[in-house]
Parts: sequence; C-alpha cells; structure tokens
Amino acid sequence: MTLKYWNILMKVLITGGNGDIAQAIAQLLREKEHSVLTPSHEVLNVTNDFEVRTYIIRNKPDVIINNAGIINPQNIVIAGDSGTNMADDICWEDQILVNLVGTYLCSKYGLISGAKQIINIGSSAGAKGKAGWSAYCAAKAGVERLTESLHAEGHYATCLRIGRTKTSMRRELFGEEDPDTLMHPMDVAVWVPEIMDNPKLYSGCILDINKLSNEIWVGTDTCIPTTGNTKC
Repeated sequence: MTLKYWNILMKVLITGGNGDIAQAIAQLLREKEHSVLTPSHEVLNVTNDFEVRTYIIRNKPDVIINNAGIINPQNIVIAGDSGTNMADDICWEDQILVNLVGTYLCSKYGLISGAKQIINIGSSAGAKGKAGWSAYCAAKAGVERLTESLHAEGHYATCLRIGRTKTSMRRELFGEEDPDTLMHPMDVAVWVPEIMDNPKLYSGCILDINKLSNEIWVGTDTCIPTTGNTKC
C-alpha cells in the first residue's frame, strides 16, 4: 500500500491537453478525484510568457505536468541548401520553444504561484541524437537537465523519459506500426499517480520507460524491474 505524501486532492495542470498521453493521465487522475486542467494549445500557448503567467496565476495548480510538445523532423543541412531558408530556422526554433522553453515557463510560473510538484514528459530522443531530429533531441535532453536543476534548487521535479508510444503524433510520423512494439499512453499515465504520491522518492529522477525492456532505468545508475516495487 502506498503512503501518500500529500494526502490531499490536487489541482493538476497538464499542458498539451488534447494529446493522447495527456488524456490518459487526466483519466487516471480524475478517477482518483483530483481536479485536472487540460488546456489545448489554443487555450494555453506554452511559448507565450504572458499567456502562461496569466493562466497559471489564475488557476493556481498544485502540480504541473509539462506534456506539450511538437516535432518536425528536418536535417540541419539539406543538400543544395544555401543557408538562406528562414523557414527551416523557424521550424527548428519552434521545437525548442514548445518542448523546452514552454516547460521552463510553466515550471517557473507554477512554482511562483505555489505549485508543489513538477512532472515533465520527456522522450528517449533526449538520451541520444538522431538524424533529422536535432531540435527535438536537444530540447528533450534539455528537459532532463531542467528537471535535475529544479530538484537541485529544492523543488520536487521528475521526468518521464518515454519510449515509443502509440500516439497520434507518432502515427503522423511513422504511419501504422506493430502495436506489440509500442507502449499505450496508459503505460505512461500509470506512473503519474505513483510519482505524485511519492514526490521525495522520485524527485530528481529521470524514469526511462521502454516497452521493449523489462527494466525501468532511473537516472543513469539505478534500475528497477517493471514488475517489482519501484525505488529511486
């Protein structure tokens, strides 16, 4: 039986609220009677400082789950590129803004307004570079270091480094794939109540969740079996 650290119902903000992972997390938390906010990009643009500050200060969430993200694969240099195509630079920068700067802004204003905990949705792309994914990989690596820095500054912060997951965003990139090789959004979502109930245990951790592995790596030097008790 898990001993809940907070032992209260929380107001939880999940950015990128229309996404499959966001909806799975929201479903689980609402079943546990937490109050959940799932604003879409149209409601909360995480790259807009004023919008983020206003939304968070008005709603005062107890927990921030930074889930908003975009990916637009492109090589840094394309054959025949003269370096004058500003659209490529804007596309690259947008991925940094949404995936990393948005996480920073929501975390910053969340903590200023009294949030107790930050949970960041990372990616296995943040662990290793990949051709065409430079912006996304760099941003997600930044999210991991941001998580560790928040912890070092005395805040409860955890990052879920998720592997290949069956989401609409992945389907747009890769089409239909063998479902047995993908995680379901709920495989990610189940970790959120666990982390919320045990903020001290998981703070500063990068939880590497991968469908193709029988272990979950915590940070760089500790692993826990997916079928056993979780320790960090």
